Amino acid sequence: MTVIAIPKALRERLGEEGSQGLVDIISAIDERAREDSLRLLSERFERRLSEEIGKVNERITGLDEKITSLEERFERRLSEEIGKVNERITLEIGKINERITAEIGKLDERITIEIGKVNERITAEIGGLRQDMERFRSELIKWMFIFWVGQIAVLGGLIVGVFNLAR
Repeated sequence: MTVIAIPKALRERLGEEGSQGLVDIISAIDERAREDSLRLLSERFERRLSEEIGKVNERITGLDEKITSLEERFERRLSEEIGKVNERITLEIGKINERITAEIGKLDERITIEIGKVNERITAEIGGLRQDMERFRSELIKWMFIFWVGQIAVLGGLIVGVFNLAR
């Protein structure tokens, strides 16, 4: 509360009670003016605050729209890039499959050639074994014949020897 000093001349004319009444009236007017000022300032502050909050909300809405737009662009771009990567992977897998197929073909050819060589060698070895077996067989028959001839000669000699002794 402010202190109001009433000039001496006015105090003498109004008296003590009048001066006090005047001070009370001025104090009431001052208090009322303060309340009105505070109310007015409060209303202005609220209005200004509402306006600023509205502006902030508009900016937030604008930012939300920009973010949504950026998200859509990002997702679209990401999808495009994923598509490109998938195409490239598919192309590379195709190339790898072609190369694998070609290499398998080469390996099949080499395996076929090697199997052919092995078969030829086996056939040659079997042929050689058959020849060796034929030679062995003929040698065996020859030696068997010689053995039997020798046996017959020995047996004939024994028989002749037994007849000679018996006579």
